[in-house]
Amino acid sequence: MKITILTIGTRGDVQPMVALGVGLQAAGHQVKIATHLNYEALVRTYKLDYAPVSGNVNEVMQSDEVRAVLNKGGNPFRFFKELRKAALPLVEAAIREQWAACEGTDLIVASALNIYLGFFIAEKMNVPWVMTSVNPAGETTEFHNLIFAPYPDWMPFGRKTYNFLSHAIVGKLVWNTQRPLTIKAWKKIFGDTLAKREPLHAYFKKKEPLLLYAYSPAALPKPTEWKDFMHVTGYWFLPDQDTDWQPSDELLSFIETGEPPLYIGFGSMNDPKQNDLYQKVLQALDATGQRAVLLCKPEEIKDIQLGANVFPIDYAPFGWLFPKMKAVMHHGGVGTVGLGLQAGVPNAVVTFISDQRFWAWHLYRAGVMPKPIPRKKVTVEALTAAINDVIHNQELRQKAAEMGERVREEKGIDHAVAAIEEYAKRVHNTM
Repeated sequence: MKITILTIGTRGDVQPMVALGVGLQAAGHQVKIATHLNYEALVRTYKLDYAPVSGNVNEVMQSDEVRAVLNKGGNPFRFFKELRKAALPLVEAAIREQWAACEGTDLIVASALNIYLGFFIAEKMNVPWVMTSVNPAGETTEFHNLIFAPYPDWMPFGRKTYNFLSHAIVGKLVWNTQRPLTIKAWKKIFGDTLAKREPLHAYFKKKEPLLLYAYSPAALPKPTEWKDFMHVTGYWFLPDQDTDWQPSDELLSFIETGEPPLYIGFGSMNDPKQNDLYQKVLQALDATGQRAVLLCKPEEIKDIQLGANVFPIDYAPFGWLFPKMKAVMHHGGVGTVGLGLQAGVPNAVVTFISDQRFWAWHLYRAGVMPKPIPRKKVTVEALTAAINDVIHNQELRQKAAEMGERVREEKGIDHAVAAIEEYAKRVHNTM
């Protein structure tokens, strides 16, 4: 079967889709991945076909508008508005490129940021379509939508109602954000309009496509209301091999000298006050007597004096690095969370935007990480307390180790591949 995977976003969005592609290829399918140019090397490392998609979400995240929202606490509604403005120039090119990537395919797999465009292309080409997401996206009363804050005590109605409404509201919000981005360019290219299309959550109620959620049921169990076509498969991790990357002798020496260090890094969250954040991190390390591997760009620390207890890197595969760490501190993106849980070490999280707050809140409640720290509330004292907790709280460390065992036992890729193959048989027999 010829399968095209459409995926855009940060590395945390794209890497799981590459892992899925590797699994599908191992099962005998011909797989093409359409994504940004900055991930071409990653795709080709695993011998998958590649198709280019314009844009770079890391650059969008660095735009003045998006950075300003993050600096003020990551208001989700304003974040969607500014993200839409920043992404608007890329849409027409994305439609043309992803359409070209899908020509001749037997099945389209779309990641969450491509959900509507993937659906529209599949419908127009009359080929089956599979939706995937690294975050929960279906309506439920069991937990709130990741865009919303947890249920507040002052709310005049119950938790279940709040949770359900949060999903309904966000479904309309995403629809009303993505549709205007797509409709004008789509009509220009194809001559027809998408104006009367309904939100996908309404479509799901009428039909039962295949929805794959690439996170662990150990981290967040599947809600009882979700239908059989909605699968929580487990995380999608890449095989152990990476690119031609090899650790330097200096990095290996730093890790192996004395007690294991911490990992500290904040992914694609380009903070306007990055220098201030790093200075507070360094002070917290000094206060706790800990060493750390610090993920950062060289230009971000050019004015910072690092001590001998800190080793800066600009890249290392987390699947290799995290198991060697005593604990990890990061931004709470779902991809990094998954690798942190897999490693079986405690995670401490500084949250910037809504999905990070969602995962940090659930995993804090599960007892596998300290209370998360919102970026705007970061202090040396808060970072020091979090580091002390992940180092010295033996109950937390034990729970993190147990969670790691459960995550490592899951076969997320195998589950996803089997579901795709079964779905493809079913729909091809009815088309």
